[in-house]
Amino acid sequence: MSTEEFDLILVGGGIVGLAVARAALADSARVLVLEADPMSQGASIRNFGMLWPIGQPSGVTRALALRSCQLWQQIATYASIPLEQCGSLHLAHQDDEWRVLQEFASLPDSAELELQLLGPQETMLRTPCANAEGLRGSLWSRWECRVDPRVAVRQVALWLQAQGVTIHFQTMVTGIEGNRVMASDGRHWTAPRIIVCSGAQWMALYPQHHREAGLKRCKLHMLRSLAAERFSLGPHLASGLTLRHYSSFASCPSLESLKSRVQALTPELDQHGIHVMISQAANGHLVLGDSHHYDDQISPFEDDLIDELILREIHKVYRLPSHQITQRWTGIYAKHPKHPWIHQRVTDQVEILNGFGGSGMTLSMAAGEHAWQYKP
Repeated sequence: MSTEEFDLILVGGGIVGLAVARAALADSARVLVLEADPMSQGASIRNFGMLWPIGQPSGVTRALALRSCQLWQQIATYASIPLEQCGSLHLAHQDDEWRVLQEFASLPDSAELELQLLGPQETMLRTPCANAEGLRGSLWSRWECRVDPRVAVRQVALWLQAQGVTIHFQTMVTGIEGNRVMASDGRHWTAPRIIVCSGAQWMALYPQHHREAGLKRCKLHMLRSLAAERFSLGPHLASGLTLRHYSSFASCPSLESLKSRVQALTPELDQHGIHVMISQAANGHLVLGDSHHYDDQISPFEDDLIDELILREIHKVYRLPSHQITQRWTGIYAKHPKHPWIHQRVTDQVEILNGFGGSGMTLSMAAGEHAWQYKP
């Protein structure tokens, strides 16, 4: 069996691996992507489809998120992906939530997001889904975009293949020796540069390096509600609970009192890492979520209680056109507790790129560009 040679081999055909492939292709590199499943089936397709710069900490990470949105818009045109720059609304139904939004909007670092604070009536004009009862106001950001991950990831792969990237699905990589990548069916390939983008399946290759890098695994619960005819959500929607989740809000003085209130009144939300957001899929269904369990908390079994808690909190702050749930699923992703991702060299030829957490769709395109251009 002859050995095919490439400039770059990517192990993992999720959105991160595909993003690096896109960047390498732009430099005319010969690229091979190896994916164990018939198509990406992990965290890359089990998310909201939110491109979410507002959730990224200011500085380099947010700049990369904004760059990623620009790249997604270009790729969407090339790859026939429905993409909408829909913006986002963070709704406030409690006084401490409203204070955090006001504080965040006044931060000097927030100026690049061109944020607007909206009153209740202005908020209701932006989306039919906001619960008007007790609504203090909302924070509008225009930068956030929407893609349907189940459509987008498949279309990116097809477009890359049409442009000359070699992608082998249903190909399980069992080992890497020097510059040689070996599959379970006996095939092998070589490249001077190999990047392992294995996501939550990082135990299969270089587990010790991933473990020492500090990666954690996170399991989430998500749901879809029935599509309503001609219903448009408008922007992505986030709630006051979301302010506890994204590090971009960490410097707001009122955040601690918000966290204390949630812990005192609804400790079960912290126990299950619940905050509630809504996006809309390409077919009109609403995507609802989510929860967060880490490492030893992760169970292979589903718990209806978690879904019930998510829906309970959703109904407090949103008004859905349909309460009928048509799909429920879980996903597991790899996350670094301090860094937006990790990119490390493990041998002269091999690197690992992982740990994007829930920001994989948001950061992937710019992070792939960065990883291709800058070796660790």
